[in-house]
Amino acid sequence: MGWPLVIVALTALAYAKFGHLIPGALGHKEYTITRIIEHMFLTSEGIYGVAIYVTSTFVFIFILMGSLLGATGGAQAFIDLTFSVTGRFRGGPAKAAILGSGLMGTI
Repeated sequence: MGWPLVIVALTALAYAKFGHLIPGALGHKEYTITRIIEHMFLTSEGIYGVAIYVTSTFVFIFILMGSLLGATGGAQAFIDLTFSVTGRFRGGPAKAAILGSGLMGTI
């Protein structure tokens, strides 16, 4: 993700600190640096909130399952199965890739 993610994060922090200078509907009241940091680290809306919860519960399990399938040969079995089903058709390798990806995603 690199620099675009850094730029988005810095823009969000700048908006939190200097958003009171923006007129109209996009402006908000002034927040101190202490309040911004407390909100980011001590509330459920901060960086230790929903994003870490989803990563620790769902993403970790999918990565673990994919690694387990790769180590036991299950991934190769899915690839072989999809090639046997779609290999004789026009565009077979592409169809096999899509079908294999779908099978890996459903397990």
